[in-house]
Amino acid sequence: MKNFSRLIFLIIFTVIIIFAAASYRTGRAAAADKAVPPFLQIVNKHIVNYFYRLGVELAHTADHIASQGIGSPESRKEILEICKKYPYITNCAIVSPDGKLAVIEPAEFKSSEGMDISGQAHYIKLKETRKPVLSDIFESVQKFKSISLQYPVIGENSKFIGSVSILIKPELFFHDILSPLISGLPVTVLLVQTDGVLLFSQAKEEISQNIFEKNMFKNIKNFEELTAMIKRDESGSAELIFADGPGASTSEAALAGEVKRNVYWLTCGLFDTKWRLIMASNSNIENLSDKGVPSLEETEKKLASAAEALVNEPGFIAGVETLNAEATLNRLKIFYESNPRIYSAQWIDKDIISRGGYPVEKSFKDYDYKPIKTPRDKIFVDSFASGAFKSFSLQLVEGGTGKFYLYPVKSGGKMVGMFYYIIKVK
Repeated sequence: MKNFSRLIFLIIFTVIIIFAAASYRTGRAAAADKAVPPFLQIVNKHIVNYFYRLGVELAHTADHIASQGIGSPESRKEILEICKKYPYITNCAIVSPDGKLAVIEPAEFKSSEGMDISGQAHYIKLKETRKPVLSDIFESVQKFKSISLQYPVIGENSKFIGSVSILIKPELFFHDILSPLISGLPVTVLLVQTDGVLLFSQAKEEISQNIFEKNMFKNIKNFEELTAMIKRDESGSAELIFADGPGASTSEAALAGEVKRNVYWLTCGLFDTKWRLIMASNSNIENLSDKGVPSLEETEKKLASAAEALVNEPGFIAGVETLNAEATLNRLKIFYESNPRIYSAQWIDKDIISRGGYPVEKSFKDYDYKPIKTPRDKIFVDSFASGAFKSFSLQLVEGGTGKFYLYPVKSGGKMVGMFYYIIKVK
């Protein structure tokens, strides 16, 4: 059945994308008055695209194995090439129709050939449905935590002749997908199974732990309510309420009472396997209407001259040009504290890398815009290239909408960086 696996994969994957979009819209409508930030959808799209590319390749390999035979030297060579190509794949196997590891690569796993995986839930499902499956995290026969992605191998007359299976280390796989997107951003991102088991955390040592167990988050006051919502709802948003002290950032330490963060989630995954992609802001929720701050128009007028003065200040220019983070951050702190309406004040170096800002928990840190991983990145790259002042509104990564004011920092007429501040407008 030439191209059978690829055809089945494409049909199933298309249905999954349609279903995911529909479930997101339904979940968003039920999420009170807070929409899931677009950035979380961008992260989800990257996960989907990653699996799509890997799935197409495995479907193609399954078709080749069907025509070459599961025990042929050519089939062994093909699965070895997959292992070499992707560092997060620990091994790749061809499984016989009775659930035995007929062929396995690379060579250090050859001792596993002949082992029986017929009792594994994902293999049972694959054999019953003859459709690709993605497992939850489990302990492999080689005794390490893995995720298995398996594709059926269908021979002549639609006969099931086995499957091709890859074992993925989640701490490597999801790090490869997610870290380039979220590193340096003022958010915490988790990917968890619906039972709470962590597949991705920026703290790798937490992977395989269960976030629904209270011992992981002893300082969250609304723990039971929040975890119940994440289990029940495929998409949503809520407030994460910390007890006094723990969970608070440095600049929040002086706050009396509770510390609150926004948390958002949506559902992602592949085939019938569903996970929750969760994102929490690193900064405390603010209600500017309670602060008695000036209007946006008044603030803009006041800040225009202050910002111009800052970017023409010799000490500030020197700090940006020489990457003196301490001196630059101290100056940004003064600018921020002098203007209560500002959400954050940040700086970018000559290589269009965001070097930080104040408050730290609301600022990008060592984030490189140049690869243009998101539409936001392009706006910053284009603004830098213009060498001129720019102002625009953008949805914040951590939720809400901000108005951005970007000022070029020049030394001898040459761009050495940019200074910008954000006023949160929604």
